[in-house]
Amino acid sequence: MSTPSKVAFTKALAAFVKATNSSMKYARQCAEMAIQHYQEHGDLSYAQELLDAMPRNYVRRVAFLKWLSAHSPVAMDGPKLVKDKSDGHETRWNIEAALATPFWDFAPDPEQISFVDTDVVTSLNSAIARFENEKRYSPKDKAASDKLAEAKAAVAKLGPAKAAAA
Repeated sequence: MSTPSKVAFTKALAAFVKATNSSMKYARQCAEMAIQHYQEHGDLSYAQELLDAMPRNYVRRVAFLKWLSAHSPVAMDGPKLVKDKSDGHETRWNIEAALATPFWDFAPDPEQISFVDTDVVTSLNSAIARFENEKRYSPKDKAASDKLAEAKAAVAKLGPAKAAAA
């Protein structure tokens, strides 16, 4: 198998960029039409069709669902979108806000966070301190007390968390 040429790569990349831009344009249009159709007709079929058309692990399905549920009374029943009929569901409509932000920008992917060894120790010590706060927490039984003591001993073996350099 030969290595692809720079020309072939550049051509494929240009096609990808063009297709992505087109895909984003139409995904936004479909999402906006779906929420407007739902508000006007009480029908989630457009939203369901769009969700079903989104390939898993490629298009941001979760962002679409978060955007839709933040701006309309919708819930999931397994893989199916359904009307949310809980208390206050009528007040959940916010079409103006929905149309102002594409769904992928409404719920961006979480940022990757780098950490160092002392961050781990600091975080574990914070968790232990929370359970040691007698004003808020009390062990339900001896097993809970023992587990907290085990955790404290295990973290102590990791060594102290050093202050970060300024």
